[in-house]
Parts: sequence; C-alpha cells; structure tokens
Amino acid sequence: MEDDTIAIAEPPIRNSGVMGGKFLSRQVVKKDDGSKYLANDMYTGHVVDIMCHHFELLNGDEYSYRLMENDSKTFPFSCHSKIHEKMVEYKGAISKYFATEYQGDNKITMVDLSTCCQKIGLELNKQQILTVWR
Repeated sequence: MEDDTIAIAEPPIRNSGVMGGKFLSRQVVKKDDGSKYLANDMYTGHVVDIMCHHFELLNGDEYSYRLMENDSKTFPFSCHSKIHEKMVEYKGAISKYFATEYQGDNKITMVDLSTCCQKIGLELNKQQILTVWR
C-alpha cells in the first residue's frame, strides 16, 4: 500500500495442472483506462483485470479488514456509517425476512445476510456484507 504496487503469487497445488509460483513481480499496475490500481480498488468481491487475466478478490486477513474499517475515506465499502445509512431504509424488510422467511438455526451467516439483501432488494457488495457481518 505504501507505494501503490502489486505482486501476485499463486500457491503451487500438486497435480492440478497449474504451475503456481510468482505470476507478477511487485510493480505498479495500470487499469484499462490508464490509471493505476490503488488501495481502494482492493476489496472483497472486486474483479481486478491484470494482464488480460481476471482475479476475483476472495478474502483478506484480519489486519487488512481492520485497516479498511478504520480508514473509511480510503475504503468506502468498509465504512460502517455509510452501510448503516443504506440499511436503515430496509429495517422493516430485514426484520420481516428474519422473522418469517429465515430457515436457519438461529445463527446468521454471511450467506444468510447476502440472501436477505438479495430478496429485499438491498444492494450491498461482498465487502459491505462482510463488514456488517464482522
């Protein structure tokens, strides 16, 4: 993050047919529009196009999530207050979903929360759902 560079390595998996190892050495990487990738482009669920390859960012570590949640200017999808503002409008629908339609075992998972948002029409991306769930 300190120098806006990216490195990509794939762990080798035995007998997978994929080599694994270093895909991209640490360097500045530009988007299709000519601007460079920055820290705020890196969030869960985002698809990053690098050298004609599509990489979906699946998860991060605890340090990264805390950093994103504490820097809402750089990482708007991890800003609790912005997500809360969106969810307040759907408060009744969320309550109704979990009171009537939810078939879980009294533990709400990220998948349950995502399903609820889809059914009631609340548009949250994976990073926002992760932030609420955490």
